[in-house]
Amino acid sequence: MHTITDKQRNEYIIKKSHFLGFIDYVDSLESAEHILDKLHKEFTDASHIVYAFRLADNTYKFSDANEPRNSAGKPLYNVLEKNDLYNVIISVIRYFGGIKLGIGGLVRAYTHTGTDLLSSVKLRKLEKGFIMNITTDYKKHGELIRYLNNNPQVSVLSEDFKEKIYVRIAVSRKEMERMKKLNSAYSIDVLKETYLAF
Repeated sequence: MHTITDKQRNEYIIKKSHFLGFIDYVDSLESAEHILDKLHKEFTDASHIVYAFRLADNTYKFSDANEPRNSAGKPLYNVLEKNDLYNVIISVIRYFGGIKLGIGGLVRAYTHTGTDLLSSVKLRKLEKGFIMNITTDYKKHGELIRYLNNNPQVSVLSEDFKEKIYVRIAVSRKEMERMKKLNSAYSIDVLKETYLAF
């Protein structure tokens, strides 16, 4: 299982039709819908807004957006499936140029756009990990953050400064056992198990 950690955009023109492609990381149905909502608001004059996404929990969806059936969204989904990609959405905005491409031409155009996007992003292995909260006092905070920031198997997601400091992290399964040993110095709560990229 792999994912991407950055986003990219490309453009492909064939027979006067413009294909604007976007590839993004998503980790939930809501984040995929948010990206699609933004595209619909930005490209109100587009002929078609085609997409495919696939999540680590095996949720997936694709849409031909009024292109002929299986000529657009399915080829994008096939790019994700063939490359074992999860938590990724590929969206393609098409401006029709007046010349029909036919079903085969559409499949090739959408596949080309998705494959080209994929060639410009870095892939990361997706593995099971945990989202955790660590509660610390102000005295121990600096030492904790140094430890977390120097650990490639940990990502600091947020910090909330109140009476105590609440640090939310993503941690790999391998690192989980080591993190448990911090319990004597800090209060640690495991919130959920999920798929993460490190």
